[in-house]
Amino acid sequence: MTERLGRPFEYFLDGLDAKTVARTLAALDERAQAALAQRRYAAAEAAFVELARLASAHADADAELAALLGLGEALLGLRRLAEANELLRRALPLARDPLTTCRAVRGLGYVAHLEGRLHDAAREYRAALALVPTLPKPAPALHGELLAYLSTMLFRLGQFDDSLAAATESLGLLEAGAPARVAEARMNLGFIHYSLGEYAEAAEEYRLGLRIAEQYEDLQTIFRIRNNWAMVLIESGQPDGALTHLALAVTMARRLADVTGECHALTELARCHLARGATAEARASAEEAVGRSHTCGLTDEVARAGIVLGAVSAAERQSQKALRYLTGAYRHATAAGMGYEAIVAGHLLARVTARWGRAADAVRLHDDVFAALRRLSPQEVYGVMQMAKTFDAAIDRALEPASSPA
Repeated sequence: MTERLGRPFEYFLDGLDAKTVARTLAALDERAQAALAQRRYAAAEAAFVELARLASAHADADAELAALLGLGEALLGLRRLAEANELLRRALPLARDPLTTCRAVRGLGYVAHLEGRLHDAAREYRAALALVPTLPKPAPALHGELLAYLSTMLFRLGQFDDSLAAATESLGLLEAGAPARVAEARMNLGFIHYSLGEYAEAAEEYRLGLRIAEQYEDLQTIFRIRNNWAMVLIESGQPDGALTHLALAVTMARRLADVTGECHALTELARCHLARGATAEARASAEEAVGRSHTCGLTDEVARAGIVLGAVSAAERQSQKALRYLTGAYRHATAAGMGYEAIVAGHLLARVTARWGRAADAVRLHDDVFAALRRLSPQEVYGVMQMAKTFDAAIDRALEPASSPA
């Protein structure tokens, strides 16, 4: 309306009584919250910035707090973590009710989550969950989301039984009160089953989750499920089935302008081609993943794609290239604390190094890999060995002596 009439919003608030202004600002907050719930983060950011400006002009403390908190959550959705963290920390001591406090704490937990501070994230999620019983009315979406996030942290901390329990409880809450979010819970359960090597259970969760995400046209979740389901199919020896999922995942990531997701999907597509024995296609996808990731500063993804390129080069009997790619990936993964990737890259590098006649270097690498494996739980060891399986098969095809002619 303000655009059509060519007047700023505050023009229509001038002269109104305080009660009417407060109601109008509350309506603006609801509209911004709706954009936030729909994950239209850029639209939510713009709406909360406008709300903050108007609330400040009319000295409405409640609306100012709503804008501060909402803007922090919108920036979190946009992955502008430093800005989001600052706003959420400013909002927390100003909170006057359990819901506002819970949202602020949840947001701070998610910042830690995305920054890889697992213990900090788990602590914040537990603090937010402790506030749920004090909320003035049930909030199943918030409750279920907190449990899902906590489940992810617990899994990464090696607390597998607690992780599965939290994920299962999250699913029940979301099915009862927030059906549009059920696909995320299914995806979370699928990832837990995948990581434990329970591929049939993982595939079923992803199948159910994909159907729900498609029903609600949740493109971001559809993309993530297809990408994760493809990983299950690769590990379970069905790379041809993974190919369609990954081709669609790459297309969807580009449509969503999700550069990080696109680069990860390209790396998985390369791994899928490698598992199929299609080394030319694997090299092309991995080189594209490296190029895109390098341009966008995604150094971790450069390392992941570098592992694929190293295995492809070994499969093509280009030993010098294999050593170069695997050495770069191993050094970065080790320095960056990428435990699984460091183990896989080190394992493959040791194999290629030994084949090249550098036995002492190969022994040192194997010792480092075994030391890293001993620091993992049995479930984590299983997971990392599954990651290595596809690459080992490719190198086996190249390094095993050819059969004698009949």
